[in-house]
Amino acid sequence: MPQVNFASSNAKNVIWSDNLLDVYDNQWTPILLGLVILITVLDIFLFNNRKSQVLALFFARILLLAFMSVLVYMLSQQTKAGIDFNYAFGFAFPALCFLFQALARNAIMKDIKLVESADRLR
Repeated sequence: MPQVNFASSNAKNVIWSDNLLDVYDNQWTPILLGLVILITVLDIFLFNNRKSQVLALFFARILLLAFMSVLVYMLSQQTKAGIDFNYAFGFAFPALCFLFQALARNAIMKDIKLVESADRLR
């Protein structure tokens, strides 16, 4: 899960009581993250229908971008409050997920082209 540790001596400006920004600090982040996970897992089982697989992957990528934008908005609110923060390792996982979804889309599109070229030979 994406986390950011806040290093601030000024406790009255801290929005989060535990000085840790994670996905549970906003009502939309767990919902968006859950939908991304659900659609991505369901996308694995759509291998027979590649067009719907690409469509489901598209919606998962849109929701992942929304999730990442909510995290960036939450961080921008903290920087406006004047609080310093240090990125934790888990903060890179949404970007890695987006990268792997892009690689999956490329592989699905190559598979579609291969099936279409094989259909022409029959």
